[in-house]
Amino acid sequence: DAVSELGKFTGPGAGKPLLELAVGADDSAQRSAALAGLGQVVDPPRHTLVALLPLLEQDGEELTSALQAARHAVTVHRQFDLLSRRGLDVELSPQQEQSLASLPVRLKAIIASGSEEAATAAKILACATRQLEPQPLEGVKVARAVAEAENGPAAAVLDGVWNSVELNTMWRHPINQQSMIELDLGKKQLVTGIRIWNFNEPSNSHRGWKDVHIYVGDSPARMRLVSKGIVPRAPGAAETVDYSTLVPIDFAQGRYVRLVGKSTWQPESHTGLAE
Repeated sequence: DAVSELGKFTGPGAGKPLLELAVGADDSAQRSAALAGLGQVVDPPRHTLVALLPLLEQDGEELTSALQAARHAVTVHRQFDLLSRRGLDVELSPQQEQSLASLPVRLKAIIASGSEEAATAAKILACATRQLEPQPLEGVKVARAVAEAENGPAAAVLDGVWNSVELNTMWRHPINQQSMIELDLGKKQLVTGIRIWNFNEPSNSHRGWKDVHIYVGDSPARMRLVSKGIVPRAPGAAETVDYSTLVPIDFAQGRYVRLVGKSTWQPESHTGLAE
């Protein structure tokens, strides 16, 4: 009950005692509850990752919660570069230095362990600390789009062609309907970002999206807003350097991804995306 209430608390103060309880409690249920709370609070201590290393080295009921709490602290304090120890700002003992240096190997072992929850949490922490490079997802399909032109089908956003000016290689629809396209990832996946190539029609690149909102969920009926971004204008020419933009997402999980274009660079008759 206390952890549930702490998740609603927007002020600082809970992080330090929760970390102390997470690493010092003798009772497993208390440790699990403290870790769950630590993964939500606005002020996890800066040394949270280091303090949780002993729990990350052990298999057990608290492993998933410890991984999630560590990732939350890493994100809050932007401790994304373990190699340089950037953002840690704490003096490490020789044992802690060794544990931290062994963390990448430990995360790989957890990912390969077969425990789905722990493996996913380890994968997220590995991505957050740049131990694991996110890879493009395969088998993605267009689930639905609000509209499409006859020579600009929605499926064109996944045809692998971004550096063409041919309209049939781009998704296009009348601007009087809200721009929305929904992708089916085939199964529940971990999403860390969406790469977008804007509408690339010569002399009409201003028709492309400007503001984009991204939603992720387990079903089209249950989606949550996970990111917002700006999509740069395309060059309006073929065979150019890669003009895409990556809209980052804070590690969302789900099967469906919905992209909603909230505005265009300039109002016109049509809008859309190249890829």
